[in-house]
Order: sequence, then structure tokens, then C-alpha cells
Amino acid sequence: MNRTTVIVGAMILAAASATLSGCDLGDILQVQTPAGIQQDTGLPGSMSLNEAEQEYRLELERQKTHMLAWRDNIEGSNTVRGIISQLALQQLNDLGPMVGGVPVVGPLLLGALPIAGLFVRRPGDKSAADVEQLTKAEHASTWDEARRTLLDELRQAGALRGDGGAA
Repeated sequence: MNRTTVIVGAMILAAASATLSGCDLGDILQVQTPAGIQQDTGLPGSMSLNEAEQEYRLELERQKTHMLAWRDNIEGSNTVRGIISQLALQQLNDLGPMVGGVPVVGPLLLGALPIAGLFVRRPGDKSAADVEQLTKAEHASTWDEARRTLLDELRQAGALRGDGGAA
């Protein structure tokens, strides 16, 4: 190797390292974002490695926050369920001696309470009348929308006057 080649090579190496000295490889490398995460968060399909790490940490913290809130809601509801169950059992225990003198009422009561629970409406349950009313409302709104669309199209075509009467 001659001296000129070594000097030119050293200058090229120095220029390349000076160019890359302020650059982080995390800004250059690209990471693909999974489709499900794109849909949930609105992130682009690909981003730099540094951006992806930052977004990952943010999303993980958001998820932890939501999951902790959900866990707290579940625990609170379980507490309420436990209190209500204890009150119900206490009431049954108090009711037992009262109906103890009547031989049939105790077992009848214990059998009737779970059956009565089947007919109690829970929050969010819809009765047949509710479903029928919602279906009628949906059909009526669809029919009205179709009628309005047809009338608008006929007006635009000049077949109807502005007041809805025939021309």
C-alpha cells in the first residue's frame, strides 16, 4: 500500500465518522407497526426505532392505567356483591327461626328464592317489548329516510315542486 492510499482512506474514514457522529442509528432504522396497533392508536405503518420505543412505552402505560382502573371497578363490584350476599344470608338466617314453626315454608322459601332470581331483570337486559319497540323505531327511521331520499331525488329531477306536490 502506498502512502497516498492510506492518507485518502483515513480522510474518507474521518469524513464518514464526522458525518455520522451526530446521528443515532435508532433514527435511521425503521420498525413496522402491527396493523392492530395502527388501528387502535392511529400510528403510522413504519417509524424510526427511537419513535417506536417511545410510543411503545406510552401505550404500555396507557394500557396499565386502563387495566388498573378496570381491576378497581371489578374489585369494587365484588365488594358490593359480598355485602349484598352477606345481608341476604343474614336475612335468611333471621327468617329461618320465624318460619321454623311451619314445616313447609322453610324449604319452600329456599327453593323459591333462586327461582325468583331467574325472573329479576339485570341491568342491560332487554325484554321482548323493548326489542320490539327498538325494531319498530329502526324500521320507521329507515322508511322515513328512504322516503326523504326519494323525494329529494324527485325534486332534483324536477318531477316535484318544492312543497311536495306533483308537478
